[in-house]
Amino acid sequence: MVVYRNTSHVRCQCQRLGTFGVLMDSSHREQLEGDLETLALITYSCLCLSMMALLFSVLVLSCLRGLKSNMRSIHSNTAAAMFLSELVFLLGVNQTEQQFLCTVVAILLHYFFMSTFAWMFVEGLHIYRMQTEQRNINYGAMRFYYAIGWGVPAIITGLAVGLDPEGYGNPDFCWISIYDKLIWSFAGPIAIVILMNGGIFMIVAKMSCNSSQKETKKLPVIATIRNAFLLLLVATSTWLCGLMAVNNSILAFYYIFDVLCLVQGLSVMLVFTLFNSEVKEAWSVACLGKKSPGEDPPRPSQNTGL
Repeated sequence: MVVYRNTSHVRCQCQRLGTFGVLMDSSHREQLEGDLETLALITYSCLCLSMMALLFSVLVLSCLRGLKSNMRSIHSNTAAAMFLSELVFLLGVNQTEQQFLCTVVAILLHYFFMSTFAWMFVEGLHIYRMQTEQRNINYGAMRFYYAIGWGVPAIITGLAVGLDPEGYGNPDFCWISIYDKLIWSFAGPIAIVILMNGGIFMIVAKMSCNSSQKETKKLPVIATIRNAFLLLLVATSTWLCGLMAVNNSILAFYYIFDVLCLVQGLSVMLVFTLFNSEVKEAWSVACLGKKSPGEDPPRPSQNTGL
């Protein structure tokens, strides 16, 4: 079995001693059969539409006056991380001719994918804090959130690069091989985020079902939990299929990945902007040219922001 391969070396794992392992080496990319021109067209179309939806979400959440809450900032950073990961994947996953560029692309993919799930964890943490803390935490500094969303993935990626720089990129694709131990620096943190967010969502859902909760407060919380959980499932499925596609070169995985990327981008745009009541209100206020009553929220005390 081929464990690692680059332009000058092949590392194999065999059950018996011998040199036939190198002779048996074959590129997974050469085994990909089917209408590759159609696949390329569908891939570029789906990813471009998804990136357009994500970029629209980032611009609306960042530029629309009246959207100054921390939740909207978290959504904007989540969409930005998704956009950057898809952009790097589209432009760089097949840049295998230049070894240094391929390595850089693989590292950036690792970082931006990790950042996507880190910001999803931040959203779950923020929802939990909004339900458990008496003070209004939806306004104020977000230094702690930025440290988790962008800083922690950078630390994990930096450690992985330092421990195994050769694990990034190979002659077939510019990403992590599922046959390399480095994959756990990607899959491990994502699995932790899924488990922690699942636990947080169950705790918050149980709290929202408390009879002491007002009915007007229950509905937004339940809807927020449902949307966050569905987006987490879509993002997990998307990048799992993408990882399987480039590692196994199975045509079906590529098509599933393309469709899920499109679903991911459109879901973010619909949930974060078009179907969001706060965004719709801010949009209508901006179109009417009137100042929103909630545009200038009360400044929190110095000890309320993270």
